Amino acid sequence: MKRALLFMAALFGLLTAPAPARAEVTLRFVIWDGDEYVRAQEPAIRDFEKAHPGIKVKLESVTNNYMTRLLAQYAASVAPDVVMMDPFSFHKFARRGALLPLNDFMEKTPGFDIKKYYPSLVDALSAGGKHYVLPKDIAPQGIVFYNKKLFDEAGIPYPDGTWTWDFEERPELKEKDFLWVMHQLTKKDERGRTTQYGYAVGWTNLFVETVAFSLGAKYVDDYKEPHKTFFDDPRFVRGFDFLLELTKEKKWVPGEIELNTVLQTGALKLFTEGKVAMYQTGAWEIVPMRRDIKPGAPGFFEWDVALFPAYKNGQLVTPTGGSG
Repeated sequence: MKRALLFMAALFGLLTAPAPARAEVTLRFVIWDGDEYVRAQEPAIRDFEKAHPGIKVKLESVTNNYMTRLLAQYAASVAPDVVMMDPFSFHKFARRGALLPLNDFMEKTPGFDIKKYYPSLVDALSAGGKHYVLPKDIAPQGIVFYNKKLFDEAGIPYPDGTWTWDFEERPELKEKDFLWVMHQLTKKDERGRTTQYGYAVGWTNLFVETVAFSLGAKYVDDYKEPHKTFFDDPRFVRGFDFLLELTKEKKWVPGEIELNTVLQTGALKLFTEGKVAMYQTGAWEIVPMRRDIKPGAPGFFEWDVALFPAYKNGQLVTPTGGSG
């Protein structure tokens, strides 16, 4: 909540600080966040409106096809006043003159210091020496949430940051081997159907990119000014094949088709229901986890977070992302 208040105060403060008194105006603020995050923004908006009489903020949530809808609004000349952007998308808007540089506002706002923000995210959201997007959040995207109860039942120690992974299971390493842990935490019935998954992935790309990045691959030649993509890199292909092996052959991980048809649920729900021992996703899903896994409720279990294991060569990779 404190971060939301600071972000709102800084962002809208920048946009309104130089302006003289005027008639009441309404600022449209469009975000891609869902209900929980909308509620988190509301107190900050109320505080902002109280501090700036005559300015109202209309918060709009667009959780599906955000960028497509935003581009359509720009094309129709009905774009919002304030929008959320990520490092990969803001360039297409900035190049078209759709975003207003914030440099002048920063200079005219007493006490504002861009150095208080993560330098890597500030750089990722800037172009040509101009700041187009004020950083809002930065979070790891490939972290592993785990169910302590299922680990305890299997007699497996919790991840301590020293485990590694390889494309083949290494039973001799026991709890230090990622695939061994995944295997041990998977349960199947007498017909070979998985009843408890050792692992699940929130988005296919999270697992694939973590594997590929661990092998030294990258998406593009230059993340700020990309000219060439490397999606055909054999290391990305290996990442997809690895995930298919875990889902189709070993059945330690539920695949997307299985989630959408047979199970008719999402990986997050499987985890919160105690049917998945480990779940790879981003830090943003802490909010729904705290909502759905409540102390005292039926099926409650304690959970924690670990980094995705390092590859056998020692390369530890945790993809991160941010927005503003």
